[in-house]
Amino acid sequence: MSYSQLGLSQKNAYSRFLSQQRGERALRDLTERTDKDLGALSAAYSQRGLRNSGIQQRGRNEFATTTERSRMDINQAMEDQARLLGLSDANAL
Repeated sequence: MSYSQLGLSQKNAYSRFLSQQRGERALRDLTERTDKDLGALSAAYSQRGLRNSGIQQRGRNEFATTTERSRMDINQAMEDQARLLGLSDANAL
């Protein structure tokens, strides 16, 4: 392995680490925001006298669907980044 290949491998390892950190931070932020927003959503329905109604249930379902899509997008971005860095490592050899 040449010095340039070794340097590229180290850069890719660091890039992989940073990518993982970004993904974990994004997931953590999403979880915190979800908890906060879900409380606000429930409070808003309660203030309007719609607690435990079908309207509230539909709103919560839409909220859950949107949150899960965001979570899946973050996970997919992390997987894509890892795959690209793996390809870069393979090409360096």
